[in-house]
Amino acid sequence: MVMLRNVLIYFSDENKKNILEGIKKVLKPEGLLYLGTGEPPTLYTNLFEKCNHPNLEVFQAKKTL
Repeated sequence: MVMLRNVLIYFSDENKKNILEGIKKVLKPEGLLYLGTGEPPTLYTNLFEKCNHPNLEVFQAKKTL
């Protein structure tokens, strides 16, 4: 699990993309990424998908072939 709630907002779009790509490299396939509501990783990369959770912005790394 990686928790970055309200952290990515302080970085440029390019840096956000690089940070998310780095997280994807070290996160296990079933690992989770917690972000703030205004920080969806899908704006910067297609490596994560939203998980269904009513009160949190939770994303899971997409499985690679």
